[in-house]
Amino acid sequence: MGGQAVVTLNGRDFYLGPYRSKASKVEYDRLIGEWLANGRRLPQSATPDSTVAELLVAYLRFAKVYYDVPACGYAAEWDTTKQAMRYPCVMCYKPQGEIVRPNARVLAFTEGILRALAKSSEKQIDAGRWTVAVEMVDGLSQFTLAIADLLSPPDHRQLMQRGFPPDRRAMEQMHAQMNRFLEDKEFKTTDDMNAAIQREFVGKPIEPGRFPPRNPVEQAQDLCYQAFDSCGRRRLQLARKALGISLDCADGYVLLADHMPSV
Repeated sequence: MGGQAVVTLNGRDFYLGPYRSKASKVEYDRLIGEWLANGRRLPQSATPDSTVAELLVAYLRFAKVYYDVPACGYAAEWDTTKQAMRYPCVMCYKPQGEIVRPNARVLAFTEGILRALAKSSEKQIDAGRWTVAVEMVDGLSQFTLAIADLLSPPDHRQLMQRGFPPDRRAMEQMHAQMNRFLEDKEFKTTDDMNAAIQREFVGKPIEPGRFPPRNPVEQAQDLCYQAFDSCGRRRLQLARKALGISLDCADGYVLLADHMPSV
């Protein structure tokens, strides 16, 4: 769960709240205190009966064995069972474990959002903000959707504050910058070269325009470096843009593959 602090005790994950927030640290101290006081075991209150999600997963395992057998002729029942499990569950989790169920108005609005998303095209989504008209029970309604990180992409520091770990591949941009800086330069000794690198790079942020790319492949690669330092759909946008500049950009394909479902 992106941006959430989590602690795992006896094989169970406990979400504590926003990463590095005061509330998450207080909740961490409370859980660890109870766990230690109970002999490094979860207290009884923290080990409830199976959740609905756990029961559904267990039932799906059973149903797959029971229904999804060609000789039994129950393929239709298996398909129906899978479809029934795919409907979204709408609820609000509040502090202290309180769950708030939606009323009819909230459910209708959620249905409209899902219908709008289903009708949205790739081009609309990539715009970052778009409006879709959908047919509802009470007539035609318009929903305006937006992806904040596409309209105003977060920088590296903001991503770190949200709890996103840095992608080490982004650090390769420094080596690319050094390679461009050293091109056509001659040094009498290795010490002279190291001193020049120290002056140009140590303690200074990476500025992509400082040593511009020399060919389309490098131009595409610079976009991939930006993608490595991004998240979500912006990564896909930058990867596609990179491949639009050069089909020889290997990292562009890697980024697209990272976002593909497992096959």
